[in-house]
Amino acid sequence: MGRNGLDPSAYRTCVENGCGLGRITRWLADRFEHVYCYDISAAHLGGAARHLTQSGVTNVTLVTLRHARTVDEMVNLERVDQV
Repeated sequence: MGRNGLDPSAYRTCVENGCGLGRITRWLADRFEHVYCYDISAAHLGGAARHLTQSGVTNVTLVTLRHARTVDEMVNLERVDQV
């Protein structure tokens, strides 16, 4: 964000689509107040949960993407500052 002239402190929340095992999630969690992570794989979310717990990360919400199957259902997702 900084290299694009954006002030990172202006963005408190973030969405990561397709978070997988949470490797980038860990990096995002250091930069945002809260990160919402979506993935279609329950196994990957389980791995992400273990990785984040072992790293002491507590500001992440992991969500199975199956909860939003249509564009209309997307309105129910968390409102965030950055995607």
